[in-house]
Amino acid sequence: MVNLNTAVKSNKEIELKLVGAVDWNNNLLSPNPASIALTKGESDGKAPEVTDITVINPQKLEIKFSEEVVKFGTAAVTVSGKTVTKVEQDKNDKTKFIIELISPLSVGYGNVSIDADAIIDLSGEGIKAFSKAIQVKEDTEAPELTSAVIQKDGRDGYEYLVVKFNKDVYKNSNFSSGRIYQNSNNQ
Repeated sequence: MVNLNTAVKSNKEIELKLVGAVDWNNNLLSPNPASIALTKGESDGKAPEVTDITVINPQKLEIKFSEEVVKFGTAAVTVSGKTVTKVEQDKNDKTKFIIELISPLSVGYGNVSIDADAIIDLSGEGIKAFSKAIQVKEDTEAPELTSAVIQKDGRDGYEYLVVKFNKDVYKNSNFSSGRIYQNSNNQ
């Protein structure tokens, strides 16, 4: 996939050279190098907009855009002065992104902001500067245990009790155990 970003002017022909390209059977492209002429199309004239922000939990937000945007880095979004550690595009809805923070937001009001042109759509249009207040509510619903299974770990051969909950849970400082392992799915 070739991404012709905003630095490439619209309707300008660009030559793409493929050098040393091979197929799945390791056959070299012939002729080598090969050249392809590409032209970046016109921008669509409509900048992407943030249409919704949902607080999933104090450490995770969902941002929905008016159209699909190019995947962006952690520096593109600012959330109440907290460091953004992860940006992940929703697998089912390409207009949604999940933002994870280094530490939880405090209960109350916070702010989400995006600088102008920090995020671009697929045609190269940059977002306008954006800022919106968000409310982080206290979670009063206790997590429910949905499953508990003993599984053998392939790394060390030990058996572990793997518990799953209906929502994200975090180990607090009052919990003590000799061995705690939490995978990327909070299991």
